[in-house]
Amino acid sequence: MFEILDGNLPFRGNREELSNQHINVEPPKLDGNLKSWQPIVEKCLAKNPEDRYTNVEELVKDIDNLRRGFALSVVISCPACGHINNNIRLEDCEECSHALPQDYFRQCPRCSKDVRLDLVLCL
Repeated sequence: MFEILDGNLPFRGNREELSNQHINVEPPKLDGNLKSWQPIVEKCLAKNPEDRYTNVEELVKDIDNLRRGFALSVVISCPACGHINNNIRLEDCEECSHALPQDYFRQCPRCSKDVRLDLVLCL
């Protein structure tokens, strides 16, 4: 994804250099009008596999949300541990029980129930 957006690979070098960079070096930041893509790219390139998207549907959802002007899942992650709740109705983190900030939620325009910022309507 970085290469598609930037036109360059995030890392360069021989086999050993690339291996080291993939493990130890943070990828470069996107510039200009591509900055809004940075959270998605960072999640795709996360060093820890558990911090990456778990499936392509999550990635596509964030790309669609970016296109539509909604929050990205990475923006509504738990401030204490970084987890993103699978249960969209929970206001506490599933992993660490930390209360999620109220500004992660807004009223659903259809039913007026609280809905997470990365969702258009409640389900």
